[in-house]
Amino acid sequence: MDINHGLNTAPDLVISKNKDSTSPWIVQHKFLSNHHYLKFDNSAQLNSYTAGGGYLFKPTPSVFYASYLLGLNTVDDHIAYCFSNRDGYFISGTYEGNQNNNGPFCYCGFSPKLIWLKCIDNGGVSPYDWFVFDTERSPHNVTADTLKLNLAAGEYSYNSIDILSNGFKIRRDLIGINLNAHTFVFCAWASNPFKTSRAS
Repeated sequence: MDINHGLNTAPDLVISKNKDSTSPWIVQHKFLSNHHYLKFDNSAQLNSYTAGGGYLFKPTPSVFYASYLLGLNTVDDHIAYCFSNRDGYFISGTYEGNQNNNGPFCYCGFSPKLIWLKCIDNGGVSPYDWFVFDTERSPHNVTADTLKLNLAAGEYSYNSIDILSNGFKIRRDLIGINLNAHTFVFCAWASNPFKTSRAS
């Protein structure tokens, strides 16, 4: 099943959920291939149809897709949030960890208000959590307070990143956000967006 998203460009991030069931939140990111996705409720690196999930195609400039995957294509009510990269508003991307306190810098083109980070290729026995940083809870660098989207626990405190005027920089060798030679996806929303979500 395909659903119009109204963005006039392919979304870089799609988050969807069956509201009438306990099925998980499904996260598609532009750097994931067809049929690959992440879930908010666990720390697994990637899920795919080969892992028993189902088919889920990448979105197009006009539609995103639901599948029989985990109840996304049923008669129930569903919700979806679609984001495309917009200058001064939102950006998603990837970086490679170096497991060094002088970690990677991620250019955003704005000062982020909210940042999500997730390792996508650690297939070991300890996949890594979704990390959430923001300037509301940690207004000064080094940003320490973090939440984990896949856990019901409260805040953790790691001196982890610097949130800068044009992006953010990893400042800790913590493997959950900076595992050497592994790929992380990030999503960042601007502190002071100066374009609307439909800006070209």
